[in-house]
Amino acid sequence: TPLTTSIPATIGLKCKLLNARSLVNKIPEFLLLLNMAKFDIIFVCETWLNTSLPDSITTVRDYHVYRSDREIRRGGGVAIFYKKSLHLKNIQVTQELALPETIVCELSLNITFRFLLCYRAPDYDIEHVNKLNSLLTWATSCPHTFIFLDNFNLPHIILTLNECKIEPIHASFYNA
Repeated sequence: TPLTTSIPATIGLKCKLLNARSLVNKIPEFLLLLNMAKFDIIFVCETWLNTSLPDSITTVRDYHVYRSDREIRRGGGVAIFYKKSLHLKNIQVTQELALPETIVCELSLNITFRFLLCYRAPDYDIEHVNKLNSLLTWATSCPHTFIFLDNFNLPHIILTLNECKIEPIHASFYNA
C-alpha cells in the first residue's frame, strides 16, 4: 500500500513509499507519477532490479537514484529516487551491519534526516532479524530525525482501521 507524506510540513518535503512489484515493467506509470505528483523523494520496495540491468533503466530526468538490487533469484530490491536539487548522501555501513536490499542515507535541510529503506523477504530467518535490529540500533544512535521505511512482509500482523494485532511476534519476524 503506497504511503505519501510530507515530513514535517514546515520543510515541505514531499515523499512517497511505493511497493512496485517490478519497476521494470511499470516504467511508463512510474514516470507519469513523478511528472504529475512532483515528489521530492520516492522510496521503492520490490524493484525486482538486478545487477544485469544497466543504470540507464532507472534514469529519470531531474532525479538521481540509489539502488540496492537483489543479488540472487528474482524479486526484492530497493531504490530511492530523489530530486537532483536535494543533497541526499548515501551512508555506507560497516560489513557487520550491512544487509542486502537496504539503503541508508541522510538529507540535510534546515534539519537532518536519516532514512533507512529495507526490503524484508518473507523467508528471512532470525539471523536477518537480529542483523536488522543491530542496524536499527546503529541508525537511531545518531542525533538526527530517523525514518525507517520497509516492506515488512509480516503475514501475522493484522491491520485494521482501529487496531493492530500481532499473532505471535516470533512467527511474524522469522519462520520459526
